Amino acid sequence: MVENQEMNLRSKLFFFIAVTFAAVISIQTITTAQQFDLGAGLTAEPVTISATLSDKNARPGDHRIIAVVATMAPKFHINPEKQQIPEEASFLIPTSIEPIDGNAPVDFKQVQYPEAHDVTVYFTGKASKLPAYEGETVFYVPFVVNQNATPGEYNLKLRVDYQTCNDKVCLPPASKTIDLTLTILNTEQETQVATTLPSDSNLFNDFDPAGFGATATSTINTKQSVSFDVFGLSFELNGQGVGFIFFLLVAMAGGFLLNLTPCVLPVIPIKIMSLSNVAGNRFRCLMLGIWMSVGVVAFWLVLGGIIATVAETKAISVLFQNWWFTFSIGVFIAVMAIGMCGVFAIRLPNWVYSISPKQETATGSFGFGIMTAILSTPCTAPLMGAAAAWALTQSLPTVLATFTAIGFGMALPYLVLSAVPEWVEKMPRTGPASELIKQVMGLLMLAAAAYFIGVGLVSKFTTGLEQPSQLYWWPVMTFIALAGFWVIYKTWKITPSSIKRISWTIVGILTISSSLFGAVKLTEKGPIDWQYYSPDRLQTALDSGNVVVLDFTAEWCLNCKTLENTVLASNKVINAIDQDNVIAMKVDLTSSDNKQGWAKLTGVGRATIPLLVVYSPDGKEILKSDWYTADQVVKAINAAENDS
Repeated sequence: MVENQEMNLRSKLFFFIAVTFAAVISIQTITTAQQFDLGAGLTAEPVTISATLSDKNARPGDHRIIAVVATMAPKFHINPEKQQIPEEASFLIPTSIEPIDGNAPVDFKQVQYPEAHDVTVYFTGKASKLPAYEGETVFYVPFVVNQNATPGEYNLKLRVDYQTCNDKVCLPPASKTIDLTLTILNTEQETQVATTLPSDSNLFNDFDPAGFGATATSTINTKQSVSFDVFGLSFELNGQGVGFIFFLLVAMAGGFLLNLTPCVLPVIPIKIMSLSNVAGNRFRCLMLGIWMSVGVVAFWLVLGGIIATVAETKAISVLFQNWWFTFSIGVFIAVMAIGMCGVFAIRLPNWVYSISPKQETATGSFGFGIMTAILSTPCTAPLMGAAAAWALTQSLPTVLATFTAIGFGMALPYLVLSAVPEWVEKMPRTGPASELIKQVMGLLMLAAAAYFIGVGLVSKFTTGLEQPSQLYWWPVMTFIALAGFWVIYKTWKITPSSIKRISWTIVGILTISSSLFGAVKLTEKGPIDWQYYSPDRLQTALDSGNVVVLDFTAEWCLNCKTLENTVLASNKVINAIDQDNVIAMKVDLTSSDNKQGWAKLTGVGRATIPLLVVYSPDGKEILKSDWYTADQVVKAINAAENDS
């Protein structure tokens, strides 16, 4: 081991001497004041530094961003910031951006540096890989205007330190000072958005709002319009003024549609059973519905506040990123399911009964609302993903209003059912039919429990760099098949009606056959040869001139599985992907340990999955959609090929 360390030290020393020697030779013939020709007839500075404010006007308490743009000539690069330089390349001079003395009453936050990628250099005469920035690279410097700032014009100053290299030599380190003017207005004055926003507002699309930290309370003002794309239907809303009201209505619609997703749909019959028991008392039925709705809205309101104010929390599905939480939810559902099936008569703790569908109490309904909302977070409904993603780039009140709208939309069906109890009165309350319904629901809940327990165990051991195990689908589908069998068996025992026996036998057979078919389909490799995302793999695919279809997914995301096994498994999409110049790549977000995957999701401006992004070989986004059709995907792939 000592010998290996000595060899490693000698190689680092030799590498450092070689680079230093190359730099000394280059300094003898090159200075930053001279013209030079380091390649392809270049006769100007190979790197230019510029900066743009997200808004030149601000009021006390406002948040603003400086976008520092480094534009490098072909074949040139600059080194990354210090944290991205590996130990063996510690001799590299990092790029750094620091505020310097200025008279502006602002609080600068941590600089956001983009992710570097490897370039090939020949400093020692042999090819080696080093991290670097190439082309046009954007750095973000966020700041907050002090609450006690006096109105007037102020200077903002930054110093950018960097070193320019090509694949053979490096120039001496350089420094660039940036001067910008910020106008601070009175709190009563309106910011002149139309005249002060930069001409290229897309310059700020990759900024992570969490960079403002846990104290972020006011608008970032980088993008005021919200774009929606649902199964090819595209429209845009202005998030300001009257447009914000329409935006909240769309967010509410997204929350309503959550009830139709695989995460929530199985629990709706449970609540209907609960309401049916008190349908004869209109007032009590309504109050239970209100309490459940309050539980749903309260969860979404708290979740929105956490995501908006805690820098480390950037996704709605934050709870299911933790394997122990997913596993615990599965165990909890299993306990409820076994009790519903009537398998045991063991007395459980009182808090368990308080949220049991058998206990029609205010506390139970409130807790059931929270549990329903929790179970919904792995899924994203149409309209909801884009609404939540845009809201999280805005002020805290906007975030809370948006998430409240989502929660109210989700709670609306339960509120309506409780207000019109006649709709649930026909549900059997006692007798063999009632018991059969409870038993079947218990078996389906056991299927849900097996799913969450299995996903929890998978996420504990997955890395995100390879396909996770799919074997947990077999116990899930086995419980569903048992539910189908139980329907057939009990129907023949409790009713002499031939029509009912035949009808429910057909339902049971279809349930058994579809569950077994689903188990096979969900555990097979599938027709698409997926690669698994890492920044290097994505960059390599793009550098090789490939179109990349990037699918953000997770084992706990049932919507993702639905889209993958329907839209992406259609023949037209398979044929479009099955080309030499198209790479299918998954970003597996099953575990919170996949930091690079979660960073990529934030980088494309989203906080929810499913999400599909199609890139042209030059890295341009051709399609970004959470609810898409096969025709959309094929059209985007063709457009990406033509764009290359």
